[in-house]
Amino acid sequence: MKKTLLEIRAKFFRWLHHPRMLNNIYINNDGTHAKNTRFSSTVNFVNRQNIILGDNIYIGNNVILDGTSSLFIENGCQISANVSILTHSSHISIRLFGENYSECKGTKEDGYVLGKVKIEKYTFIGTNAIIGPNVHIGKGCIVGANSYVNSNLPDYSIAYGTPAKIVGDSRRIDSEYLNKSQRFQEYYNEWNNE
Repeated sequence: MKKTLLEIRAKFFRWLHHPRMLNNIYINNDGTHAKNTRFSSTVNFVNRQNIILGDNIYIGNNVILDGTSSLFIENGCQISANVSILTHSSHISIRLFGENYSECKGTKEDGYVLGKVKIEKYTFIGTNAIIGPNVHIGKGCIVGANSYVNSNLPDYSIAYGTPAKIVGDSRRIDSEYLNKSQRFQEYYNEWNNE
């Protein structure tokens, strides 16, 4: 009996701590429901009240979404595992204040970096990417795995590297599929022409 209880307990805790996808439960601070949005139970929402998620978004395991300034992710985006999207940084303040960092008030005058991040619709962010503060990523972009984005990306950019550099246009990839089959054309035009 004792072994059985221990096995049940162990199984319960494995289940409890196992990452799983949460569907259709995100409510934005303004009361809107992020429809069909799925995110892992391991996502870390920092200052959640400043994070707005659109519909049909996928967010993978161990992602950090920082709303310290404000973060807006539009419809249809995919955020892969281990991505960090940051709207603040204290990398200057920590050096300026040294051991007195606790006196930092989180202002620009104190060397604290704050900047909104916006990721437009149907953008893909690859595994382990970092998006820095004050960045706007246009619609239909692809950010490669292990990239650091510290500047704006125009619509349809393919960018990778540290720092991320634009290396292509996602419409070129899309056109290969659209030319092979008309099946996607209506859907593609629907979001693309909004």
